[in-house]
Amino acid sequence: MANKTILGVKAVKSAKTQKVGYTYFFSEPFSAYDNESAEVCEGLKCGNVFSYRDFAVKPGDVVNVMYEPGYEGKAVLTDIVMVKPYVPAGK
Repeated sequence: MANKTILGVKAVKSAKTQKVGYTYFFSEPFSAYDNESAEVCEGLKCGNVFSYRDFAVKPGDVVNVMYEPGYEGKAVLTDIVMVKPYVPAGK
């Protein structure tokens, strides 16, 4: 599974349940399937994943997003594992 770079994190509290949900936005390389089935794949693609868990990642961090099969075989986010934390230049 390819590493992903975190682009942003949005946390929103539900007015109904008062639970905080997190949407993690990331960039990642195109998959082998993308490259095989498309006329052109240049640069990176963007994705996002939602969780009620705060994985404490920040924009610029390089991570692995871990899934496992869930209901009806659909992927369920289980963890976001830090590969390389972002360090600003000069620090």
